[in-house]
Amino acid sequence: MKIKLKYSAYQTKAWRGLPLLALCLVLLSACSTPQKVAINQADVNCAFLANDCSLLTTGGKDQTGLIYTNPAAQWSQYNKVMIQPVTFWGDNSTSVSASDQHMLVNYFYQQLNKDLGQKFQLVTDPGPGAMKINVAIIDA
Repeated sequence: MKIKLKYSAYQTKAWRGLPLLALCLVLLSACSTPQKVAINQADVNCAFLANDCSLLTTGGKDQTGLIYTNPAAQWSQYNKVMIQPVTFWGDNSTSVSASDQHMLVNYFYQQLNKDLGQKFQLVTDPGPGAMKINVAIIDA
């Protein structure tokens, strides 16, 4: 006696969608609201900023942890932006792998270009009306 199993087209499609559903659930469970962590300025690695590290102040409610804004800057004079490649600064004890560092700096650079490119002309050389942006990820 032979038993034949027949699956309807609906059942087959349902089973094909199961891995996609599982992937979506995993991705959704990974999403969470970022929490702002108190930063002690004495603990900050200032290799990127060198002597300018002392100019950093604690950011406000909707700002990053530590910031510096030049109070004398005349922001309206800028209509172009030159974005330098994003760098990663960490020591030998960093828990961020080299491949993850590479992925993070590339992603951040692309986002800066996308977001700032909506408001400013992107340029590759310094000139009148151009501001230069240097960004670093410090041991994420």
